[in-house]
Amino acid sequence: MDAAQLFVFTLDDLGRRVDRANDKALTNGEREYESLMIAFLLRKLLLDGQPIVDQVKRHRVAPILYPLEQWPVLSGSGGAPMEEDLPEAAPVWTHFLDEFLTRADMLRRPVAVWNNQVITARDVIRHLANVAGGVHLGRPKDARQTMLHALERTMRVDGLSIAAFCIAAVGRATYQALAPLRQEILGETSTPESPSI
Repeated sequence: MDAAQLFVFTLDDLGRRVDRANDKALTNGEREYESLMIAFLLRKLLLDGQPIVDQVKRHRVAPILYPLEQWPVLSGSGGAPMEEDLPEAAPVWTHFLDEFLTRADMLRRPVAVWNNQVITARDVIRHLANVAGGVHLGRPKDARQTMLHALERTMRVDGLSIAAFCIAAVGRATYQALAPLRQEILGETSTPESPSI
């Protein structure tokens, strides 16, 4: 399988998992697992030493811009009782509508501010992939991962950990941004292995 095929299959997998992470007919455990797999796929697409996006975009000139639709910024402080959802009055959410960012800017965009500590999209991807089990279970390596690790065990938003809840927005923005590149690749090849639209 070449990089283009791997990109197409990875992006299709991302789209399915974002849908499943948002499917309230699934159990919270199933949705959490889908969130972990979203982080794994985002890491592979965007963050690894040689991200797949960079490998397939090398000869393409069209810019890739990531839309921030339904992009949450959770803000708050303190903690909540174990395994209870946040009350209706909190969290505070901000949505950046009709805003399109480069990959670097999207990854720097906050998804949460907790106890005055900013947590970016990149932080959430790395935490879910490298600490929570998306790629492997590990120990937190910095203050943000330590905080996310603690919040995972004590706070829920819509039945999910804060990181799992936020990762779906990052996954959706990535899928929407990369869909035109997927179309371009499929237009260049007609291999039977390529998924249809």
